Amino acid sequence: MAAWFARNFLKLALKDVARQYEFPVKSGSGAVLTRMWARQSRPLEEAAVEKLDFGQDDNVLEIGYGRGDGIAAAYNRIAQGKGVVFGVERSDYMQDVVRNRFALEIAEDERIHLDRALDLSHLPYPSDFFAGAFHVNAFYFWRQDRMHDILWEMARILKPGAQLVCAVDPQHLQKMLKWATLTESQCNVLRYIEHLEPAGFENIKVEYHPMEGRDIQLITAEKSSRGQTDDPEEKMKTLEQDIKKFMLEELIRQKARPGMMKEAKAEKTEEPS
Repeated sequence: MAAWFARNFLKLALKDVARQYEFPVKSGSGAVLTRMWARQSRPLEEAAVEKLDFGQDDNVLEIGYGRGDGIAAAYNRIAQGKGVVFGVERSDYMQDVVRNRFALEIAEDERIHLDRALDLSHLPYPSDFFAGAFHVNAFYFWRQDRMHDILWEMARILKPGAQLVCAVDPQHLQKMLKWATLTESQCNVLRYIEHLEPAGFENIKVEYHPMEGRDIQLITAEKSSRGQTDDPEEKMKTLEQDIKKFMLEELIRQKARPGMMKEAKAEKTEEPS
């Protein structure tokens, strides 16, 4: 009986680990596990940012920012310039954690901008906007039938020639596979790489870098300077994104008009006759 309870407890615990790894939620286990994973992935975040080619006046994006170590590394690169670090995350818990961590930079400097997006194939950014983008421990959870759409969207928001950098720790993946936190299919880097070129990337490279007694993989790709495919469906998708951007800007303008009209009326009343 004790063995049965032990097996079931372990099974439930591993399920919780897998759920937290994919989509962290606010809880005791969520706090402990995300801190542990953040320590493990911090060197990868820093390596990805170091590899990324961008300047202090550029806009750069992290996809899946976790506890914000990648955001911090990117912010250090643009702190003396006019650039802005953007981050997009699925987990509202992680968003709250990072908002608190960078409260000053977000509220006063406006040099860090965080967004939440459950569907990475519909990102809230205009086309050709970022000088670079990076992600760590993210693509494992992108379904195979959605991989092209997600990478196509990332190519859309990057400037022509801009880099996408993905950092992978093969040793860590083997541990996740051993403990059934990830499946063998999720750990397969090739299913990510094979979709890069069809999505509009070129100069795709996989490099190995020694780090703390192990080798990590840095996958780099550049958005094609020729632009993306001429597929009508893809063009329609870009058009829809541009329409959404226009509607959002128009809504902001409409909300601002009543206040502007009141100020104009007040100024007119104060003018001498």
